[in-house]
Order: sequence, then structure tokens, then C-alpha cells
Amino acid sequence: MPIHHKDDSIWQADGHYDMPVWVAPRKTSGTRQGGPYHIETGSGESNTTWRARVRDNDPGRDLDLWYNAWRANAAEGSTLGHAQFTLRFSQRLAAGETVTIPLTFAGGSLGTDFTLAFDPHSVRLFRSAALDAATVTVTGPARAGARLEMRLFASEDTDMADEVVTLGIGAATSTHGAVTVTHRGDQITLIDNDVPQSLTIELSRDTYIVNEHRGPSQPVLVLSAVPRRDVAVPVTLTDGTAVRGEDYLGEAARTVTIPGGQPSFLDVFSKFSFDITILDDDAAEGDETFTIAIDTASLPAWVTGKAGGNLQATVTIQDNEPRSNRAPAFPEEMLTRSIAENAAAGTSVGDPVAATDEDGDSLTYTLGGTDAADFALDAASGQITTTAALDFETETSYSVTVTASDGNGGSATATVTITVTDETEPPLTPEAPTVTATEDSTTGLDVSWTEPDNTGRPVISSYDLRYGTDGMNWTDGPQDQAGTSATITGLTPGTAYQVQVRATNADGDGDWSPVGTGTTNTPDNNAPTVSNRIPNRTATVGTTFSYQFPNNTFTDPDGDTLTYAAAQADGSALPGWLKFDAVARTFTGTPQTGDAGTVSVKVTASDGSLLAEDIFTITVSAPPPPPDTPVVSIAGGGAVTEGDDAIFTLTTSPTPTSIISVSVTVGQAGEFAASRQIGTRMVTVGTSGTATLTVSTDNDVVVEPDGTITATVNAGTGYAPHGTDASASVTVNDNDAGPTDDKPDAVSTLALTDATVSEGESVTV
Repeated sequence: MPIHHKDDSIWQADGHYDMPVWVAPRKTSGTRQGGPYHIETGSGESNTTWRARVRDNDPGRDLDLWYNAWRANAAEGSTLGHAQFTLRFSQRLAAGETVTIPLTFAGGSLGTDFTLAFDPHSVRLFRSAALDAATVTVTGPARAGARLEMRLFASEDTDMADEVVTLGIGAATSTHGAVTVTHRGDQITLIDNDVPQSLTIELSRDTYIVNEHRGPSQPVLVLSAVPRRDVAVPVTLTDGTAVRGEDYLGEAARTVTIPGGQPSFLDVFSKFSFDITILDDDAAEGDETFTIAIDTASLPAWVTGKAGGNLQATVTIQDNEPRSNRAPAFPEEMLTRSIAENAAAGTSVGDPVAATDEDGDSLTYTLGGTDAADFALDAASGQITTTAALDFETETSYSVTVTASDGNGGSATATVTITVTDETEPPLTPEAPTVTATEDSTTGLDVSWTEPDNTGRPVISSYDLRYGTDGMNWTDGPQDQAGTSATITGLTPGTAYQVQVRATNADGDGDWSPVGTGTTNTPDNNAPTVSNRIPNRTATVGTTFSYQFPNNTFTDPDGDTLTYAAAQADGSALPGWLKFDAVARTFTGTPQTGDAGTVSVKVTASDGSLLAEDIFTITVSAPPPPPDTPVVSIAGGGAVTEGDDAIFTLTTSPTPTSIISVSVTVGQAGEFAASRQIGTRMVTVGTSGTATLTVSTDNDVVVEPDGTITATVNAGTGYAPHGTDASASVTVNDNDAGPTDDKPDAVSTLALTDATVSEGESVTV
């Protein structure tokens, strides 16, 4: 019965409709060409509901594309080992819908570093799939969730470095709407096969169990790391009670090749399984065994059998023929469990210790054994839990038994070893220590503390101390102290300190305690002393003076830090030209012409309360004349009589190269010099090197002692006064009449008597 569906041009979600159908028992199911129609009926006439699902074929909905590099290793040059990534379409692709997906790769070049190929099985999920360089094109229809698997093969090269390629997708497009791209893993490692590698190999266990009707057996080879190249592993199969060809198939010697770089889902080691076909016969023959072994002598040179590992294993084929009740069985691999110490009561100890029952009976579990009291067991699942926290330092291993009963008389008992793993348990934190000043010491502190509670932890082996003054910067104090007290030495007197202590055991250091505080004793203060007196110093006008007195000039018996000050010896401030840096203990300055002379300087050292002083002098002298500077000397002429000129002669050495003006101060003893002759006079000296200074005298009528006229050369520009001949005198003789013995004349006595007279009269004296 054909049912026609309208073909519109509007996109809408897929839908369905139901139609009741009565059918005769011609066949129980059928499919009508052209649609996914399916009818199931029982025997005889029956009615059922027929559901027709209608899929929309119009463009207009968005498509979600998701990609994931789930197998992220590809070994260089390997044809077996390849990386694999998935392109998953969340929505169904409509018939004729074409999706174009440009792949991008960072960190490697397609065609040079690697090549791409489709997984042939996943291509069948699409109408068509094409790969053009790095562009994938698929055409629908395809069901929602369809996955296109891509394989990436690493190309051979000559370098010795792994490369990481980051997968991406460019602007993907669909003929039916927008494409949204998301991803999970996007990195693939190209494993270099030129890097030397040394691996070990073993079987994952020493016993494998398989039911003859559930085969094949899948032993697992375990490499110590992901291989960089294909590994050919020679394996032998040896009959036990099972006979090759009757109970299982396979060559007695076979080679299993583990692809390079595979698998990549484990970080530490690599697993690879292979199949051994198990034959299901009709004989009730009981369980049978054969042996698998790795032929270690024939392994590649860079692969060896793991020392102490499972280099062979027994495979048990469980018979599936009808028989009397069969007892449960525990897998060998499940006989050990571990749990971290201090795990809370009720914590599960590994996976359940569960048995299997060939008859499908429900199993009940009970707990027994030496240490059963420390654990509980879930009777339905076989899950072991703790009844209290376990301590590694008290007991590292426990043994219990788990019995599985099938309720029909069958049971199995497994001995389970439970290992307690050690957790890092450094000591707890001590309380704040007690800190007191050391008796008869100004530089020590006595510290004591109480041992912290250490229940269930490794024994405390020692203590460490640290101290400081600001709570931020710490100095190590005594370390590895066996007891609960110690003394810190070498501290600063009268200083408050903060002290912390921590405990150490075999698991490491505990946390630092809260701060304990204490202050060192303060010593009696003694005055500083002068140990080395400051020597007198000299300075020169116009030249920078600098002097730093030694650090050992003053000492303090108590070791106190000294501060310094300076002034003149009379307590007044230093002259303006002289500065003192108290921190650097340095005097500096440049004296000028007016500063010539001697300065007495007092330096004071203070410890904060007591002082010490030292006095030294700084003598400031005029600078020596520069080379070739004319030096002016002066000489006086012979004695003169008042009224005559006093003559002085100025002489230079060497002679000046140009005219110089010499300043001369004229003075006198007596009063002979004429007006304006006394005071400063300027004398011009030419290139001849000589000049005359004339001082006029007055010829008065005053009788007076003889005198002198003095001329002194002053400092000036372009010359320098002579060191000894810069002053000269001329004698002036008095020429007035008078006593020659310089004694005063005799004094006459005049006596007068008062008189009375009338006006108009004369009086005689």
C-alpha cells in the first residue's frame, strides 16, 4: 500500500506518524522499499501500530561539527601505528547535503611531516567522502551522530625530535546551513623513530580466564613506555590440558607486532592485546589450560623482558557444557587492594572483590580472615570498606578472606591482601615557644616549647628555630635540636625578637609555630673613648679640602653605635667654608682668601647618652704663586729730613711680561707724611721689573721726635708679595729748633690775686 509524502521546500525537524494495522500471519516482519517501514506481528491475525518516520530533505538548519584527536600519537615511518581523529556530525545530513571541511595543521606540514587517509569503515556511513589535500568533503545522507574517522601517518625524516601538530578546522560550510565547530583534543604528537629507546615488556598478568563460548582469549602485552617504532614480539603457545587445534587455534610460535606510538591513552606504559581463538565444543570436559610465553631471546635488541615480570601466563578455558552446579570463581588479579592511611571510616578499599558464577547464580559475600575486624563487606557487591582510619606507621598490610556463595552449595574463597599506602605526615605545629633573656648575657635568648601531639605520625626527630625582629625577615637559629629547648646567641643587646619553632620527622618539616617574643638584656652604658686622636690638618686657599677621620678614632666599650658632631673648639659653629658629614665622618670645603688662618675643630662622639671629644686644628694658608708669577720685593731709600721725599724701590722677579699694578700700604710712625700720602697706593711696574714709590713729607715748625715712613706690598692680581722683603721703612728726621735732650722746658709759676674794680677804671695784673 503506497503512502505518498509531500515534498516541500521548508526545512523542519524530522517527524513520524502512527497508523493502526491489522495483519494476517503471512510473515512476521517486512520492509517496504523507499522508507524505513518495519512491522512485527505474532502468530495468527493480529493488530499492531505501524510508525512511519519522515525525514526532512530541505536546507535551512545549522549543523554542529565536533572533532577530537582521540588517538594522539603517530610513530614516524610506521604503517601500522597512526594517529586518529574523529569528525562527528551532531545532526543528520540530508540526502544530497554536502559539507566541506578545511583542515588546518600548526606545527607540521601535510605531505612533508605527515599524510592523511580515511578510515575505510567510517566512510561507509556517508553517501560519499573525498579528501583533497587538507580538505574533506562529505555528502549525505548520514545519520545524526555519524563519525568520519581520519588517520594521520607520520612521515620518515632524519632529525631526532618529536613534533607536536595542532589540528584545527577552518571555515566549514554546508549546502544546507551554517556549520558550528567545537572540539575536545586537538594535538597530535609525531613520535620520532630516530631517538634511541630502551623498553621492557611483560604480559599484564600471569593468569587469563576465558569461557569457551565467549572467546577469543585476549592476552595483553605491556611495554614500559609508548614505543617509538613498531615492536615485533615473538610469542609461543604451549599445550597444557588444552590442545592446540582442538580447544584453541594459533601457531605454536607467532609474532605479534605492536604499532609504534600506540596506544597513546596511557602516560606511563603502553598496552596491546592480541586474539587467540577459543573453540567451543560439545564435550563436558572440564576446564583446560595452555601457556603463553614471550620469547625474550628473540626480542629486538632495544626491548628486554621485564625483570621479575610476567613473561609467561596460563590461559584457563572454562568449559560451558551442562553440568552440576558450578562454584563461583575469583579472578587471580583481584587478590590485592590498597588504601591510603588516615582514610575515613567507610572508605571503599579498591574495587569490589567480586567473583563470577558460570551458572549465573546470585552471589552472597562474607568476610573473614585474620584482620576482618578492621573492615566491613557489602554482602551483595563484595565491596570492602574500612571500619576506622588505618595508620601506616602502625600496620602496613592486612589480610582478609572473601567468600562468595551461590546459594546452591557452591562457594569460593579468595585471600585478599590490603596494603596501606603511606601518606606524607609531617609533625603538627607546636604551640608558641616561651622566650626569655639568657641570664648574665646581653646577646642571648633561651627558648623552650612543648612537643606537639604526634599520634599516628612518624616520630619527631628534631626541631628547627628561626628568629627575627619584624615578623617578615627571618634568620635561621639553632637547627636539628633533639630536645624541646635551645639558646639563640649572637643577638643585639636590648632588642625585642620574635621566635618560631617547627618539628621534623621522616616525612618532612611541619609548619612554623606561632610567634613567641622575648627581649635581650640591656648592658650598663659606658662612655665612648678617644682611641686615636685626630692629627692637625692643613688647607690651602682656593683648594678643596676633604678629610675623613678613621672609624677607630672613637670606640665604645659597649659596642654601641656612635653618632658624630663637629663645631669650633669654643662651641661656635664651623666657619662657613667648612662642612661636616656626620654619617661619613668627613670634613669638606674650599677656603677663600679671607679664611686664611687656623681653625680649632672639636669632634664629639655620642652613644646616645654619653660623649667623647677630640680637638684638632686646620691651618689655612695662601696658595703658592703659580709658576712664573712676578714676586714683588720693596726696599727703602736712605733717611730724609722732613720736607724731603721718602723714596721706595719696587723690584719684581721675574720681570712681568706686561704692566702690573701693585698695591702698597703706606704707614708712618710720627706725623711727617704729607696729606694723602698715607694708606693704600697703587704703583705701576713696567716690563723693566722696577718702579719707585715716592712719599712726600711736610716741613713743619713743630719740634718732634724723628719718625719713619713704612711701605708694605699687598697681595694682588698678576703678582705675589715677596715672602720676606715685602715691607720696608725710611727714617724721617725732624729739623725744628728745640731741646736736644727731648726733655720738656721748666714750668714757670704764675700767681694771680683777685681784684675789684669799678666800671670805667683800669686794673693791673
